[in-house]
Amino acid sequence: MEMNDHEASREGAPMNLQTLWSLFGDDEETIREILETFAVDLRKNCQALHDALAARERKLFGRVAHSMKGVSSIVGADTFAAICSKAEQRAAEASWEELESFVKRIDNEAGRLQSYVATALKGRLTA
Repeated sequence: MEMNDHEASREGAPMNLQTLWSLFGDDEETIREILETFAVDLRKNCQALHDALAARERKLFGRVAHSMKGVSSIVGADTFAAICSKAEQRAAEASWEELESFVKRIDNEAGRLQSYVATALKGRLTA
């Protein structure tokens, strides 16, 4: 199965692989490694966000959201980056209920990203 951006956009994909192709050209091996690392880090960062929320640590919550925003922007996960950006901005002042709502939105979008990456990695990546 080939995964390209034309298919992705029709399906409302959570990630635009063209972002990686524009950075790394036709180096499919590097793009695969980046996607694999992204998927692993995404799980770790989601857990860290949950931990920060449970511990009521606003600064940690903001730092994790910031990290997630940056990495997701690099790989073309713009919707996820926008959610993380808003969570980062609100971390210092929002109620814990609002931050919990962000975590739910982040978890939902992270699930979409994980599924998308898993599917992309099963096939041949194309620009």
